[in-house]
Amino acid sequence: MDPPLQRPVNANAPFDRMETTVNASKLINLKQRIIYKEEEINNKQQQLDHFEQTTEESNQSLRQLLSLKDELSLLKDELLSLERERSSLERSFSDGRYFAPLFDYWRVAAQTIEKNQVLSDIRWTNFWRTTEEADRIQVRLYSKQKKSDPPHPYTDTRIGAKDSSASTAASGTSRTSQSSQNSPPLRDMVWPRDIFGNDLNVGQDIAHLLPAGQTHKEWMHIAESVVGLDKDGTPSDWRKAVRGHIKDKKKSTKRAPGSGVVHFVSNKIRMSNQDRVFDGESPKVILIPTMSLESAKAWKGEAYTALFAAGLPNKLGNNDVTRVPSDYKAVGLISPDAVYNGTIRDASAIEIEKAKGTLTHAVLALRDYLRHTTARDRIREFRIGDTYVRRVTDSHKYANESQCLLPEPNEENQNRKPLCLVQFGNVGDEDKHPAPDPLLLAYKAAAIWGMVTEMRLVANGEAHDPSADISEGDYLAELAFLEARSGFKRPQTWEELAIGLGQPNGYQASRPKVI
Repeated sequence: MDPPLQRPVNANAPFDRMETTVNASKLINLKQRIIYKEEEINNKQQQLDHFEQTTEESNQSLRQLLSLKDELSLLKDELLSLERERSSLERSFSDGRYFAPLFDYWRVAAQTIEKNQVLSDIRWTNFWRTTEEADRIQVRLYSKQKKSDPPHPYTDTRIGAKDSSASTAASGTSRTSQSSQNSPPLRDMVWPRDIFGNDLNVGQDIAHLLPAGQTHKEWMHIAESVVGLDKDGTPSDWRKAVRGHIKDKKKSTKRAPGSGVVHFVSNKIRMSNQDRVFDGESPKVILIPTMSLESAKAWKGEAYTALFAAGLPNKLGNNDVTRVPSDYKAVGLISPDAVYNGTIRDASAIEIEKAKGTLTHAVLALRDYLRHTTARDRIREFRIGDTYVRRVTDSHKYANESQCLLPEPNEENQNRKPLCLVQFGNVGDEDKHPAPDPLLLAYKAAAIWGMVTEMRLVANGEAHDPSADISEGDYLAELAFLEARSGFKRPQTWEELAIGLGQPNGYQASRPKVI
């Protein structure tokens, strides 16, 4: 620091003033330098503060980065675990081990009906459709039907059955018309996938709910109830309701298009190996609507779900778990693709309970049906000495016993795999299997339950030769369904039909035999 300025004793005035000016200028310069230095210090301080702040943020970012790396590592581990789990589930599908056997959920229980007022009040006539209910079923999609168009199949069948001038169409089946073998085949257009959403391949046959063979005679009253016929119909009415009718036999030998419940598209499902697992005397699988019989009676053609299961319980409880995977594989439940596309999923506890209730009521309804129809009325439809005569007699014996074998929850096994829920489409949904009539499906489930519990109620469908194909009645009904969905008019002659299917010159050789 400079020493303090002292005034000389004998200094003259001009030099004194000059020295003062110099020192003042230096002072100003120093002050400015101090100001600059303070500003520089402030700037440095700000830089330091910013650096400290940036460093802290960097440290925080570094900590976040390290944390994210840890989370990423955990997510990769979880992804790997999920991929392993998915791979394991897909393998369980291909092995037929994804879904549980039904006996893990239900067991067979004998119940005395007379002691249970609720069960004893189940009457099969409670589920007999009215004409209005049958006519509301949406099976055709014409917004405005022309007078020349064939009527609604349910309505047409009912009207034809009551027409005294109409005759009953013959029963039996015939080989498929070659017309239906066209590309793409007719049935592949009506049923583009099986009930599990699988694309079509070899072995996915059509199963009738109300049987197509001779055993349909045991279902005649059920056919009446489905189409809303009067309860006081004649045997001729019953036959026409099942098989269809010929309007005027003198003028034509052709079955009225769309007539006969056995030929309805809503009486059929598509499933691999149905002849050995769904039909016959020893069925292996069951399909039950997850709606009440009251709702099934009021069905209008809309989409709905159904419970599908193999591993049916028997009355002795000695269930064979080893055969269940092969039964699931046989029907085509071998790929999770149907889960991914929404055709099947795991059934919820509520849906399983609904299916159990529907099956219980269907069994009791058929039991009541047998108790209020005589064996003689049903036997006379068969030839003397027919194998089914004894079976019909046995059915009436079971129906009149005080006890009935019904499903009840199996509380012993709570650690179990899921059951399969199938999603049917509505009549206009071309990507899904058309919904079968849930009333017929419920009675089919009851027939299967009766078979596996050795309490035969009505006949199950007959296992048939897979090389045999559709009858003319089936063919015409399926064509009508397809045309209704597409909205174009039905050909009126076989010639027009052959032209429409790409065989303008081959209809004479390919025309199916009229039955």
